[in-house]
Amino acid sequence: MQLFFIFITGAVFGSFINFVSSRLVSGQSLWVQRSECDSCHKPLAWHDLIPMLNFVWLKGRCRYCQAKLPQYLPLVELFSAVAFCFLFSKFGFGLVFFLWVLFLLLFLLNALTDYLTYNIYNVPLYALLLVSVGIALTQASFLWQLAQSVLFTLIIFIVAKILGYFLKKETMGSGDYYILFALGIIFELQSLVWLLFIASLSGIGAYFLVKKKQMPFVPLLFLATIILVLIK
Repeated sequence: MQLFFIFITGAVFGSFINFVSSRLVSGQSLWVQRSECDSCHKPLAWHDLIPMLNFVWLKGRCRYCQAKLPQYLPLVELFSAVAFCFLFSKFGFGLVFFLWVLFLLLFLLNALTDYLTYNIYNVPLYALLLVSVGIALTQASFLWQLAQSVLFTLIIFIVAKILGYFLKKETMGSGDYYILFALGIIFELQSLVWLLFIASLSGIGAYFLVKKKQMPFVPLLFLATIILVLIK
């Protein structure tokens, strides 16, 4: 019963991440208006906001205008629900659990906005950095992790600039370096190498599946991080 409650709570937070990402992308305030359909702008009732189940009931369409809903919506809610359960099973209730929940939710939000707009917004990005520092402070070697993160990010920056010089285009955005710095504080160097390797392989696979000419890097880093957390 406890795990079921955790699952439902995670799904609700996933729905909230969908809401926040939609508002950030559209430039709307988070506080003024109720949730609404992005197509017809009809305010949504409470029963239109039930995570995952509502998408199934409405067959992936708006109740009012029948416009197709983005297919990632239930996936985000399901991921959040499963992540809550996994983290609870691994850490139990406590500071570390809440820090990792915040980290993954903020990382998910940054990955979503990057996927939708190729843009990372300052507030969720800086919040992610702050939470990553909080996680690092719960570990034994904070100063070593901090120095490692600076060196790791600097090396990636230099390599990206060299590649950009020869390819005649930017290979990474500024937000990507902040994300890498946040990851560098938390994970050991070996894990970071694996993270980059998994993200690169995921990018190749995503190119053929999603058919995007340019795949944003943060969603790939997010996917790689999830895989790394699961196998650690």
